[in-house]
Amino acid sequence: MDHEDALARLRAADPAQGAEVDVARLRTAVDARIAAEAGGEGLAPVTDIRASRSRRWLRVASAAAAAVVVGGVGFGLGNGALLGRTGGGDTAFDGAATSEAASGLAPADAAAPEAGGGGVDSAAAQDERMIWPGWPERQTFTPVGLPNEAGTATMWAFDATAAWTEARVAEIAAVLGVEGTPELTDGSWVVGTLDGTGPYLMVYPDGQAGLNFYDPAADPWNCEAVREGAAECPDLGPAPTDDEARQLTRDLLAELGLDPAAFEYEVSKDEGAGWISVAAYQLLDGRRTGVSWWASYSGGGLQSLSGSLAALVDLGTYPVVGAEEAVSRITDPRFGTIGGFSVLPAARGGGVLEGDAMVEDQVVAPDTTPTEPPAPLAPGAAVPWPVEDVEITGAELGLAQWTTADGVSLLVPAWELSADDGRTWTVLALAEDALDMTSVED
Repeated sequence: MDHEDALARLRAADPAQGAEVDVARLRTAVDARIAAEAGGEGLAPVTDIRASRSRRWLRVASAAAAAVVVGGVGFGLGNGALLGRTGGGDTAFDGAATSEAASGLAPADAAAPEAGGGGVDSAAAQDERMIWPGWPERQTFTPVGLPNEAGTATMWAFDATAAWTEARVAEIAAVLGVEGTPELTDGSWVVGTLDGTGPYLMVYPDGQAGLNFYDPAADPWNCEAVREGAAECPDLGPAPTDDEARQLTRDLLAELGLDPAAFEYEVSKDEGAGWISVAAYQLLDGRRTGVSWWASYSGGGLQSLSGSLAALVDLGTYPVVGAEEAVSRITDPRFGTIGGFSVLPAARGGGVLEGDAMVEDQVVAPDTTPTEPPAPLAPGAAVPWPVEDVEITGAELGLAQWTTADGVSLLVPAWELSADDGRTWTVLALAEDALDMTSVED
């Protein structure tokens, strides 16, 4: 796999904001390492930008893609798939949807709950405080007090075609100060140099026209390795302040032809490194769609930028099933749950337990370390086969980001179904009449 293909996969797996992984820093490091190698396949020589170690060979593209797949897609299919809330307290639920073919989501996973802990700390907490008796792998779902009236809902598509032209890519390159003529390289538009000596711009042929920009001259970690002593890193001066970085990002999105008012902005930074990053989350009717832009700055200016150029297109209203029927879809192998990003109201009564809070409120298991082997079953005894009956008591209709097998990116109507203990499942709400269920093999 060459580094352009790996970076395209990396872009398609844009990670969730709520993951413990520092996404902006990870993205910056990946950009820097990819830019360090102009071409070639397999192993790519890169400069270690973090410490004064000598040059070494790394599997940059594949390792970077794997890191973000673990940190991003895992959350997209789990807790990060559900709630498109606005505001700092709810940002743990940003995620990106994938099709079954792309994500590996199989019907066997259909009943897996989507609410729960996210990140290393939460995983460790669950490991240390094993919930007892736990949730069985086999489940049935019963709607309790849910409406079953069918209705309609608006569906949206991302149109990437207008951004996928040489003229549009050249226009973006001019805004970003990248010199050169757009060239199609391994299926992507590329402007600039990929050898680490100057800035580059890449635009990908995915359903959202993903963009990636990196300037090594503005990278505070673009250090030169030396044989002895500390690495020589550039002194780029102080990074912009929080307010300055937000305004720079708003101005940049406007120059790219986007509406700055259609985004919500959040800042993260590394105080000691002279670096700051802004995440701009796309809003639809005041709710996040799951699409975001990431802009990082240093004292040297714009260091890196990534985002989606595709415009949202209103596809009109589509028929949807009622909440009660949606519950039956959780275990229907034709549907199951979807690992999409839901656009749901920012405030909701009752609250939902998340992460460690959910673990804390459960009964903690006693020490069950075995001291002797278990006795065998008695002749004729029934085989233990626990099945949990989950009562679905809450339902909310929203939108979930979904990518079809041929790469079309959509915001589809979806039900968020919830149990009283806070677990949630996201299910496609579109009626069967609105679905083309023709087998891909036909």
